[in-house]
Amino acid sequence: MTHSAAEPSATSGFVPVDQSVSLPLYVQVIDQIESGIRRGSLPPGSFLPAEPQLVQDFRVARGTLRRAIDYLIDKGLIVRVRGVGTRIAAAPGIDKPGIRSLYAELAAADRKPATRVLRVDACDADRALSDLTGFPIGTPLRTIVRLRLANDLPVAVMENYFPAAFPEPRVDELTDRSMDEYWERIGHSAAMVRQEVIACLPTTEQAALLGIEAGVPILSEHLRVYDDSREFTNYSRNFYHPTLYRMTSVSTKR
Repeated sequence: MTHSAAEPSATSGFVPVDQSVSLPLYVQVIDQIESGIRRGSLPPGSFLPAEPQLVQDFRVARGTLRRAIDYLIDKGLIVRVRGVGTRIAAAPGIDKPGIRSLYAELAAADRKPATRVLRVDACDADRALSDLTGFPIGTPLRTIVRLRLANDLPVAVMENYFPAAFPEPRVDELTDRSMDEYWERIGHSAAMVRQEVIACLPTTEQAALLGIEAGVPILSEHLRVYDDSREFTNYSRNFYHPTLYRMTSVSTKR
């Protein structure tokens, strides 16, 4: 979507939505606000302009704007503060004292790592993929699905999602190395990672790849990765074998 004929608002930087395209108007509003948050032009703790100003900037009805705002609140990107306004939520991500890939962990433990590439696809982020990854709707994405083994035993099914604007990884970076080396090579090494770990049931495909029964619970790890400039570079989702891998952490008093 382009806005070549529209000038950004002097106060907010937003431009009027494009009435001539099929993309719903509220989705275009969501896209602009999400993009501002990802780029940092809407920093955490700052407030969106008041509703009348946003209606004027986007040139949409109040109902359209409120639908977009409600979606962004549900997604956790913005927060309503009663009597004050709508604030950009706290920056996603936690600083980790050491950011190390699964490949590096296995190698350090003398568990011979190997990787099998299952799929490499390209697609534009739809609503479901945007909800999953955090990338704005319509973003061209590269999707990589791999199986990580240790001593020839399956340990994890790994999914990576990142903008197709980044260079395509080399074959050896997908099979014989960690993806961390790819990000370092192109100048976007991980500086901050937001991690979420939840229990889930594997899909039929995941269970077959991990060599377990479909009803056996597994751990899934969700990672949002940011580089030194705090640019959101990639989203990863790892599904771990229930007995061949374990997570440990150390907490210290600050």
